[in-house]
Amino acid sequence: MKIQVGVGTREEFEHFLKAGADEFYCGFKTIPGHLYGGVTFDSVDEVAEAVKLAHASGKKFYFAANEIQAHALNETVAFIKELHSRGIDGVIIRDLAVLSALKPGKLPLEIILTSLSPCYNAGSLDFYRGLGVTRLALPEQLLPREAEGLIRNKWGIGTEIFLMAREYCVVLNGLCYLKQFNGQCLCRKEFRTGGRKFVMAKPTAEEHFSRLYDFHKLGVPVLKIGRHPAKDYAKILFGEALAVNKLLGSGLSKKEFTRLALKYHAKIGTFLEKCTNKP
Repeated sequence: MKIQVGVGTREEFEHFLKAGADEFYCGFKTIPGHLYGGVTFDSVDEVAEAVKLAHASGKKFYFAANEIQAHALNETVAFIKELHSRGIDGVIIRDLAVLSALKPGKLPLEIILTSLSPCYNAGSLDFYRGLGVTRLALPEQLLPREAEGLIRNKWGIGTEIFLMAREYCVVLNGLCYLKQFNGQCLCRKEFRTGGRKFVMAKPTAEEHFSRLYDFHKLGVPVLKIGRHPAKDYAKILFGEALAVNKLLGSGLSKKEFTRLALKYHAKIGTFLEKCTNKP
Protein backbone atom coordinates (compact mmCIF):
# COMPACT_ATOMS: atom_id res chain seq x y z
CA MET A 1 0.00 0.00 0.00
CA LYS A 2 1.04 3.60 -0.53
CA ILE A 3 1.29 5.70 2.62
CA GLN A 4 -0.29 9.15 2.73
CA VAL A 5 0.62 11.45 5.61
CA GLY A 6 -0.66 14.81 6.81
CA VAL A 7 1.94 17.55 7.34
CA GLY A 8 1.78 20.90 9.09
CA THR A 9 5.22 22.40 8.49
CA ARG A 10 8.01 22.38 5.93
CA GLU A 11 10.17 20.46 8.42
CA GLU A 12 7.52 17.75 8.79
CA PHE A 13 7.11 17.50 5.04
CA GLU A 14 10.86 17.10 4.43
CA HIS A 15 11.08 14.50 7.20
CA PHE A 16 8.35 12.34 5.67
CA LEU A 17 9.67 12.85 2.15
CA LYS A 18 13.03 11.43 3.21
CA ALA A 19 11.35 8.70 5.27
CA GLY A 20 9.55 7.32 2.23
CA ALA A 21 5.97 8.65 2.29
CA ASP A 22 4.19 8.35 -1.05
CA GLU A 23 1.60 11.12 -0.70
CA PHE A 24 1.18 14.22 1.44
CA TYR A 25 -1.59 16.57 2.43
CA CYS A 26 -1.72 19.80 4.37
CA GLY A 27 -4.12 22.38 5.70
CA PHE A 28 -3.97 26.16 5.68
CA LYS A 29 -4.47 28.57 8.56
CA THR A 30 -7.47 30.41 7.07
CA ILE A 31 -9.33 27.43 5.55
CA PRO A 32 -11.47 25.08 7.71
CA GLY A 33 -9.67 21.74 7.74
CA HIS A 34 -10.90 19.75 10.77
CA LEU A 35 -7.78 20.14 12.87
CA TYR A 36 -7.78 21.93 16.22
CA GLY A 37 -4.59 22.70 18.09
CA GLY A 38 -2.20 21.62 15.34
CA VAL A 39 0.00 23.65 13.01
CA THR A 40 -0.77 24.36 9.36
CA PHE A 41 0.99 26.00 6.45
CA ASP A 42 0.59 29.78 6.54
CA SER A 43 1.64 30.95 3.07
CA VAL A 44 0.69 29.90 -0.45
CA ASP A 45 4.33 30.01 -1.49
CA GLU A 46 5.20 27.55 1.27
CA VAL A 47 2.56 25.10 0.03
CA ALA A 48 3.65 25.58 -3.59
CA GLU A 49 7.29 24.86 -2.72
CA ALA A 50 6.28 21.64 -0.94
CA VAL A 51 4.23 20.62 -3.98
CA LYS A 52 7.22 21.28 -6.23
CA LEU A 53 9.55 19.18 -4.07
CA ALA A 54 7.01 16.35 -3.87
CA HIS A 55 6.64 16.28 -7.65
CA ALA A 56 10.41 16.26 -8.09
CA SER A 57 10.43 12.99 -6.12
CA GLY A 58 7.50 11.53 -8.03
CA LYS A 59 5.10 12.08 -5.09
CA LYS A 60 1.67 13.70 -4.85
CA PHE A 61 0.54 16.57 -2.64
CA TYR A 62 -3.05 17.31 -1.60
CA PHE A 63 -4.85 20.05 0.30
CA ALA A 64 -7.43 19.43 3.05
CA ALA A 65 -10.56 21.62 3.13
CA ASN A 66 -12.71 19.03 4.86
CA GLU A 67 -14.93 20.93 7.24
CA ILE A 68 -18.28 22.66 6.81
CA GLN A 69 -18.31 26.39 7.56
CA ALA A 70 -20.76 28.31 5.38
CA HIS A 71 -19.07 31.68 5.84
CA ALA A 72 -15.84 30.33 4.32
CA LEU A 73 -17.34 28.82 1.14
CA ASN A 74 -16.19 31.46 -1.37
CA GLU A 75 -12.79 31.83 0.27
CA THR A 76 -12.28 28.06 0.27
CA VAL A 77 -13.20 27.63 -3.40
CA ALA A 78 -11.00 30.56 -4.45
CA PHE A 79 -8.09 29.19 -2.42
CA ILE A 80 -8.43 25.73 -3.99
CA LYS A 81 -8.35 27.31 -7.44
CA GLU A 82 -5.24 29.28 -6.51
CA LEU A 83 -3.49 26.12 -5.27
CA HIS A 84 -4.49 24.37 -8.49
CA SER A 85 -2.70 27.10 -10.42
CA ARG A 86 0.37 26.42 -8.27
CA GLY A 87 0.42 22.69 -9.03
CA ILE A 88 -1.52 20.97 -6.23
CA ASP A 89 -2.61 17.46 -7.22
CA GLY A 90 -5.98 17.43 -5.52
CA VAL A 91 -8.13 18.35 -2.56
CA ILE A 92 -9.75 16.54 0.35
CA ILE A 93 -13.35 17.77 0.67
CA ARG A 94 -16.42 17.17 2.79
CA ASP A 95 -18.87 19.96 1.93
CA LEU A 96 -21.38 19.46 -0.89
CA ALA A 97 -21.36 23.19 -1.60
CA VAL A 98 -17.59 23.18 -2.18
CA LEU A 99 -17.87 20.10 -4.39
CA SER A 100 -20.62 21.74 -6.45
CA ALA A 101 -18.73 25.03 -6.75
CA LEU A 102 -15.68 23.31 -8.24
CA LYS A 103 -17.80 22.26 -11.24
CA PRO A 104 -16.71 18.70 -12.18
CA GLY A 105 -14.67 18.54 -15.36
CA LYS A 106 -13.74 22.24 -15.43
CA LEU A 107 -10.96 22.05 -12.88
CA PRO A 108 -8.67 19.04 -13.45
CA LEU A 109 -8.10 18.12 -9.82
CA GLU A 110 -8.21 14.83 -7.99
CA ILE A 111 -10.96 15.08 -5.40
CA ILE A 112 -10.75 12.89 -2.30
CA LEU A 113 -13.99 12.58 -0.37
CA THR A 114 -13.07 12.75 3.31
CA SER A 115 -14.11 10.00 5.69
CA LEU A 116 -16.18 12.71 7.41
CA SER A 117 -18.70 12.47 4.57
CA PRO A 118 -21.54 9.94 4.89
CA CYS A 119 -20.63 7.61 2.02
CA TYR A 120 -21.48 4.07 3.14
CA ASN A 121 -22.70 2.33 -0.02
CA ALA A 122 -22.38 2.22 -3.80
CA GLY A 123 -25.45 4.40 -4.32
CA SER A 124 -23.88 7.18 -2.28
CA LEU A 125 -20.58 6.76 -4.10
CA ASP A 126 -22.36 7.13 -7.44
CA PHE A 127 -23.87 10.39 -6.20
CA TYR A 128 -20.47 11.75 -5.18
CA ARG A 129 -18.98 10.54 -8.46
CA GLY A 130 -21.35 12.96 -10.17
CA LEU A 131 -19.74 15.73 -8.15
CA GLY A 132 -16.27 14.84 -9.36
CA VAL A 133 -14.99 12.62 -6.55
CA THR A 134 -12.10 10.42 -7.69
CA ARG A 135 -11.16 8.77 -4.38
CA LEU A 136 -12.96 7.88 -1.17
CA ALA A 137 -11.47 7.87 2.33
CA LEU A 138 -13.45 4.97 3.74
CA PRO A 139 -15.58 5.75 6.82
CA GLU A 140 -13.88 4.21 9.83
CA GLN A 141 -16.96 2.35 11.03
CA LEU A 142 -17.30 0.16 7.92
CA LEU A 143 -16.18 -3.45 8.19
CA PRO A 144 -14.24 -4.88 5.23
CA ARG A 145 -17.22 -6.98 4.07
CA GLU A 146 -19.46 -3.90 4.24
CA ALA A 147 -16.98 -1.80 2.27
CA GLU A 148 -16.29 -4.33 -0.50
CA GLY A 149 -18.79 -2.70 -2.88
CA LEU A 150 -17.09 0.65 -2.36
CA ILE A 151 -13.58 -0.70 -2.76
CA ARG A 152 -14.36 -2.73 -5.87
CA ASN A 153 -16.69 -0.18 -7.44
CA LYS A 154 -17.34 -0.16 -11.20
CA TRP A 155 -16.30 3.46 -11.73
CA GLY A 156 -12.63 3.13 -10.89
CA ILE A 157 -12.88 5.42 -7.87
CA GLY A 158 -9.94 4.80 -5.56
CA THR A 159 -10.06 4.23 -1.81
CA GLU A 160 -7.90 4.85 1.23
CA ILE A 161 -8.11 4.00 4.92
CA PHE A 162 -6.66 5.36 8.14
CA LEU A 163 -4.38 3.26 10.32
CA MET A 164 -7.38 2.65 12.57
CA ALA A 165 -5.50 0.83 15.30
CA ARG A 166 -4.32 4.36 16.14
CA GLU A 167 -6.82 6.68 14.48
CA TYR A 168 -10.41 5.66 15.09
CA CYS A 169 -13.58 7.36 16.27
CA VAL A 170 -16.62 5.38 17.38
CA VAL A 171 -18.94 8.25 16.40
CA LEU A 172 -20.17 8.20 12.80
CA ASN A 173 -17.67 10.37 10.97
CA GLY A 174 -20.24 12.83 9.69
CA LEU A 175 -21.13 13.76 13.27
CA CYS A 176 -17.55 14.41 14.34
CA TYR A 177 -16.73 18.00 15.16
CA LEU A 178 -13.82 17.15 17.42
CA LYS A 179 -14.02 19.04 20.73
CA GLN A 180 -17.17 21.02 20.10
CA PHE A 181 -19.31 19.25 22.72
CA ASN A 182 -18.52 21.07 25.97
CA GLY A 183 -14.83 20.86 25.20
CA GLN A 184 -14.79 17.07 24.87
CA CYS A 185 -14.78 14.55 22.06
CA LEU A 186 -18.25 13.01 21.93
CA CYS A 187 -16.83 9.52 21.38
CA ARG A 188 -15.06 9.67 24.74
CA LYS A 189 -17.93 10.99 26.83
CA GLU A 190 -19.71 8.85 29.38
CA PHE A 191 -23.45 8.40 29.09
CA ARG A 192 -25.48 7.88 32.25
CA THR A 193 -28.83 6.20 32.71
CA GLY A 194 -30.43 4.41 35.64
CA GLY A 195 -27.45 5.21 37.83
CA ARG A 196 -25.06 3.40 35.47
CA LYS A 197 -22.35 4.71 33.18
CA PHE A 198 -21.79 3.67 29.58
CA VAL A 199 -19.13 4.43 26.98
CA MET A 200 -19.39 3.72 23.27
CA ALA A 201 -17.87 0.38 22.30
CA LYS A 202 -14.53 0.45 20.51
CA PRO A 203 -12.78 -2.36 18.59
CA THR A 204 -9.56 -3.72 20.01
CA ALA A 205 -6.21 -3.24 18.32
CA GLU A 206 -6.30 -6.93 17.38
CA GLU A 207 -9.64 -6.42 15.63
CA HIS A 208 -8.33 -3.35 13.83
CA PHE A 209 -5.27 -5.16 12.47
CA SER A 210 -7.36 -8.13 11.42
CA ARG A 211 -9.60 -5.76 9.48
CA LEU A 212 -6.61 -3.95 7.97
CA TYR A 213 -5.41 -7.27 6.61
CA ASP A 214 -8.80 -7.79 4.95
CA PHE A 215 -8.90 -4.25 3.56
CA HIS A 216 -5.49 -4.86 2.01
CA LYS A 217 -6.66 -8.13 0.48
CA LEU A 218 -9.72 -6.37 -0.97
CA GLY A 219 -7.41 -3.97 -2.75
CA VAL A 220 -7.40 -0.70 -0.80
CA PRO A 221 -4.24 0.96 -2.17
CA VAL A 222 -3.58 3.80 0.31
CA LEU A 223 -2.93 3.76 4.07
CA LYS A 224 -3.52 7.18 5.62
CA ILE A 225 -1.82 8.90 8.58
CA GLY A 226 -3.63 11.95 9.90
CA ARG A 227 -2.32 15.18 11.36
CA HIS A 228 -2.03 15.57 15.14
CA PRO A 229 -1.54 18.51 17.52
CA ALA A 230 1.35 16.81 19.36
CA LYS A 231 4.61 17.71 17.64
CA ASP A 232 6.17 14.30 16.98
CA TYR A 233 3.06 12.12 17.09
CA ALA A 234 2.72 11.68 13.33
CA LYS A 235 6.42 10.90 12.95
CA ILE A 236 6.17 8.05 15.44
CA LEU A 237 2.92 6.85 13.90
CA PHE A 238 4.51 6.85 10.46
CA GLY A 239 7.12 4.40 11.73
CA GLU A 240 4.35 2.05 12.78
CA ALA A 241 2.66 2.45 9.39
CA LEU A 242 5.89 1.56 7.59
CA ALA A 243 6.35 -1.58 9.69
CA VAL A 244 2.73 -2.68 9.29
CA ASN A 245 2.81 -2.00 5.57
CA LYS A 246 5.93 -4.14 5.20
CA LEU A 247 4.16 -6.99 7.01
CA LEU A 248 1.14 -6.64 4.70
CA GLY A 249 3.34 -7.11 1.67
CA SER A 250 5.22 -10.12 3.05
CA GLY A 251 2.57 -12.76 2.32
CA LEU A 252 1.87 -13.66 5.94
CA SER A 253 -1.33 -15.33 7.09
CA LYS A 254 -3.84 -13.07 8.82
CA LYS A 255 -3.06 -14.67 12.18
CA GLU A 256 0.68 -14.18 11.86
CA PHE A 257 0.31 -10.64 10.48
CA THR A 258 -1.94 -9.67 13.37
CA ARG A 259 0.42 -11.17 15.94
CA LEU A 260 3.45 -9.29 14.62
CA ALA A 261 1.53 -6.06 14.08
CA LEU A 262 0.27 -6.14 17.67
CA LYS A 263 3.80 -6.68 18.92
CA TYR A 264 5.05 -3.60 17.12
CA HIS A 265 1.91 -1.69 18.11
CA ALA A 266 2.63 -2.25 21.81
CA LYS A 267 6.25 -1.22 21.41
CA ILE A 268 5.46 2.02 19.60
CA GLY A 269 2.70 2.86 22.07
CA THR A 270 5.19 3.79 24.79
CA PHE A 271 6.75 6.44 22.54
CA LEU A 272 3.34 7.88 21.66
CA GLU A 273 2.44 8.18 25.34
CA LYS A 274 5.59 10.17 26.02
CA CYS A 275 4.86 12.38 23.02
CA THR A 276 1.29 13.23 24.07
CA ASN A 277 2.02 13.58 27.81
CA LYS A 278 4.82 16.14 27.57
CA PRO A 279 4.43 18.99 30.08
